[in-house]
Amino acid sequence: MVETTLMRETKMTLEQQLAEGQSARLDVVEKRATKVQKHTMDEFS
Repeated sequence: MVETTLMRETKMTLEQQLAEGQSARLDVVEKRATKVQKHTMDEFS
């Protein structure tokens, strides 16, 4: 199967979107973890 330019670009775009989605998800998880940590520290102080 010959990989056309369009297919290659589509693949790259999908990989990019996947990478961006993963980093966005990590960002959300980190924010949530920070919030929980802050809440826990407030309870113990």
